[in-house]
Amino acid sequence: FEGIGAYLRVENGQIIIDRPIRNSPAEQAGLQPGDIIVAVDDQPLAELIAGLDDKDASARAVSLIRGPAGTVVRLTIRRPADDRVFTVTITRAAIPLITVHHALLPDEIAYIQ
Repeated sequence: FEGIGAYLRVENGQIIIDRPIRNSPAEQAGLQPGDIIVAVDDQPLAELIAGLDDKDASARAVSLIRGPAGTVVRLTIRRPADDRVFTVTITRAAIPLITVHHALLPDEIAYIQ
């Protein structure tokens, strides 16, 4: 798929970054787990998902955030850990769905996730 490369969840009527996908535009832009997406292209998300169940709210947010590779989306983020709000511009890309990650650790230990 094409987009920013982040898993989202809905919690208390808010769209939250569950985690960015490794090496994705979202990760490169510095998005972190727990970041709340306040607005997409200056459109407040709360207004766009009000009254929707979690599944429909998530689908609505995803439809706004995803887009063709090479296009830009502007996200307003609230980071509760730092108690700050900031805007980030992300260029969408093709996101490979790699489900297995590996690394060779010290003492010849293979780590597979």
